[in-house]
Amino acid sequence: MAGPAPVLMQIGVADVAGQRLLETRCITTPGIAHTVPGHDGLGERLWLEPQTRFEVSYKVTVEIDRQPLPLADLAADPLTALPGEVLEYLFPRAIARSTRCTPPPSTCSATSPAARL
Repeated sequence: MAGPAPVLMQIGVADVAGQRLLETRCITTPGIAHTVPGHDGLGERLWLEPQTRFEVSYKVTVEIDRQPLPLADLAADPLTALPGEVLEYLFPRAIARSTRCTPPPSTCSATSPAARL
């Protein structure tokens, strides 16, 4: 395939019980062509139509108001025993890394560097 191709991107933090989005900002160059609902109704997927390259800047501030789950007490299942519907969660999800986060109740902030193609 020669020439420009559309880009499908999903980036975002879920606005769900136990955490509240205080600020979210996503800037894309070129602008977003259109959006479609994300997996399980969480967030949006963004269609971009860059001609040569694109840039994305994403910033979010989240307030966490839930207690951590006692995961250390749970037994682990062998990876080969996991059902198909959970396997997608084993794959990498994002390039952005948290820049700072303090224990609950807290405010976390993540900023991803501009992505360039």
